[in-house]
Amino acid sequence: MKYFSIIIPIYNAEKYLQESLNSIINQSFKDFELLLVNDGSTDNSEKICQEFASKDSRVTVITTKNQGSGPARNEGIKRATGKFCYFPDGDDLLTENALEQIYEETQKQEADLYVFGFYQAARDNTKKILQERCDDFLDGDTVRAKYELYMQTGKTYIQGAPWNKVFKTDNIKQNHIEYPSLKRNQDEVFIVRYMNTVKNVKFCNIPIYIYYVNDTNAEWNKFPRNYLDIRTEVYKEFVKNIIPWNEENDKVKYHIHFSYLETVLKCYEYMFSPKWNLDQKQKKQYIQDSLRREEVQNAITFWKENKENIRQYLETDSNMSKKRMQFSFYRMKLMEKQSINTLYFVSKVMIQLRKINNKIKYGGKNK
Repeated sequence: MKYFSIIIPIYNAEKYLQESLNSIINQSFKDFELLLVNDGSTDNSEKICQEFASKDSRVTVITTKNQGSGPARNEGIKRATGKFCYFPDGDDLLTENALEQIYEETQKQEADLYVFGFYQAARDNTKKILQERCDDFLDGDTVRAKYELYMQTGKTYIQGAPWNKVFKTDNIKQNHIEYPSLKRNQDEVFIVRYMNTVKNVKFCNIPIYIYYVNDTNAEWNKFPRNYLDIRTEVYKEFVKNIIPWNEENDKVKYHIHFSYLETVLKCYEYMFSPKWNLDQKQKKQYIQDSLRREEVQNAITFWKENKENIRQYLETDSNMSKKRMQFSFYRMKLMEKQSINTLYFVSKVMIQLRKINNKIKYGGKNK
């Protein structure tokens, strides 16, 4: 039995895969198995994986048809024998001695979930931004009861990607926890399902991972045309799992419904991606169709009825800036009024602003 089962879903990742795998193979801590799940790649990814497997007995290659990273990770979980599961991506890097540091934390204090810090970086490496976590040990009921604190960016952020977290394999398998078959954001659903089972959580302010952000164009191209369908399924999963953890905690409800509406607004920006191939008329129709959805209408109604309470929550208990909050409220008002043309124009402008912001934040070129 290995200490870590490191599971990586791989789809057409040849550009950065070798560097990524070397950052794992060359770790000072050696007691791990590396399960590479080739998710129907059509480039040289599988060849690269097989080359690593031929040189290192800890590496196993699993080949599946293309289903998405969630089902690919599920295939790895089935084969996992380690005490802990860890889920990095095939285009990022582990920091030097990351596994040694994770091991030391698991030896200091036993927990069902470990949450670590990480770096964000642009590919040209002009800037590397540290995303810290607090140093704390909390029981699961405490975390679940105030889960709005753990759904926001900041030092207690749990939701999001799995690559800065370490999970107990027994918890996953004994509770039959799986990643859903969604093309995006399956990580968030998996983490919520896992959080249903945890007795305690350990936050560790140690950066173990380097996450490379995409330039704005590449980021938009990651999101398929059915992205709103995906986010709606995530929203429904949050309502099903998170709200029942503490029915009296209105802040959780404020966060879940408001965040869903922000995601809908984000989709209005993603629709400008060349991948979506929509003309102006189709983009406006997309906005109109989205506003007819039952879930979107329910969230708008909730926002309208609780507007001032949500505003107070965002101003006092969230990490959101006042400027961003005010702008989101303005756009949600446009949604309430079904102002299709204005929503279209504002979303188009937002794309250019995000390009400028990314260039300032990370430096270097922003294609």
